[in-house]
Amino acid sequence: MMAAFRSQALVPLLLLTAVSAAGAKERHTVTVSYMLAPQQALPEGLRAVAVIDAGVEAQGTGRDERERKWSTIAADMLQAMLHGGGQVMDPPLQVADRRYTRQVLQEQDLRLAGMVAGDAAARAARLLDVQALAVSRIVVQIDEQRGTKSTIDWVSLMGGVTRQLMERPSRHEPSGPPACPPPPGPPAYELRRTPDGRVYRVLRNPPQPGPDPRMRRDPRTMYDPRWPGPVYQDTRSAGGGLQIQTREVEEISRHLTVQCSFSLIDAATGQAFVQYAPPPYRKTDRKSPNFFFGGAVDAADLDPVDHFIGELVERATREFAAMIVPTRMSFEYQLVGRSKAAQAGIRALRADDYETALRQFEAGIARKPDEHESLFALGVICELTNRHDRALEFYRRAAAADADKEELAVYTEAKNRLTAHLPRILLPQTSAPAATADSRPSEASPGGITAPGPSGSP
Repeated sequence: MMAAFRSQALVPLLLLTAVSAAGAKERHTVTVSYMLAPQQALPEGLRAVAVIDAGVEAQGTGRDERERKWSTIAADMLQAMLHGGGQVMDPPLQVADRRYTRQVLQEQDLRLAGMVAGDAAARAARLLDVQALAVSRIVVQIDEQRGTKSTIDWVSLMGGVTRQLMERPSRHEPSGPPACPPPPGPPAYELRRTPDGRVYRVLRNPPQPGPDPRMRRDPRTMYDPRWPGPVYQDTRSAGGGLQIQTREVEEISRHLTVQCSFSLIDAATGQAFVQYAPPPYRKTDRKSPNFFFGGAVDAADLDPVDHFIGELVERATREFAAMIVPTRMSFEYQLVGRSKAAQAGIRALRADDYETALRQFEAGIARKPDEHESLFALGVICELTNRHDRALEFYRRAAAADADKEELAVYTEAKNRLTAHLPRILLPQTSAPAATADSRPSEASPGGITAPGPSGSP
């Protein structure tokens, strides 16, 4: 009997294992990285640039502190990118040290931040001995929303399984339902005679059939007075009277919008050499109940707002810096393998075996041409191996596939990014895919950088 009980006790574990196995996938996070050439050559005589504190407008709790913090962080970020890219140009572009810039401006009582232009920009440039000022403005909007979400009540499910196992009769006990005791008092019989003279007895008020004992009354149902009895809820779907219940738990989501604008101002004329104002960047920070127990979620459980602000500000800053100097662009994606071939491709990616991963994912879409996760993974692998034209084809196919809203947003963003960056990607001279037959000829990029065009499929 103990062995039987142990085998029965495995039911909850097997149930949870089956649920987990139903959504089993291979996952791997990869980073796509490349150098992006400037859009245009800098004006003749532009040798040095200074970066002014960003003008920041924020909303929500801690607004003043967040504005002061990001005014400095955003400017320091831009200085580092301009300095790194300016050193590989010919001649190099000098970027004034931010500490020196702030000290000089404070000594001259010039408190500059945001989109500086006109006489203030010219005076600051003369004091700093630079020919241009890099200025920026950042607007941060935060919208926090609370709602509810249905989740399986795993605690009650586990308790129901355990209770069912404990109440299950042993082999020595009768397995059928207990016999109903006879009703008190004399039986309500009546005698009836047949035409041939035989006499038999029948019940005057036979009992009416009741509901299945495995059915219970549903308290959530509105009852119709025209219906003769209550509505019952079937609880047999989980097997043997096991009932699966759901409950409502709290869900918090925070929607973050960051709007950035940048300019490179000519110190002599006050006019902008370069301007960049991308569409607003948006990100949702959502905290949902965990898999087993759910429960109320507090705002403290969410990732810090500054983490997401930094991610979006860095993205916009890199795009602006890449318009002036060669800049390293990096994008992180999580790839998913569903089929056996795709899962093998994910494992090959973990080992940096890109060619094997490419073959595995291609084999997967040969059997399932519309598997959007594999199409997107092929686009990422092609980018990792400098096959940018082919990567764009896979991104387009993934963006046109039947996927959910969040996945389509990732696919579309990758497609739009590569479309915009494709003519400006700087390929390594020693890269094997760059030497393929259909590679485009090299072009001289601004600042003396050699920019070979992206290669196609091998």
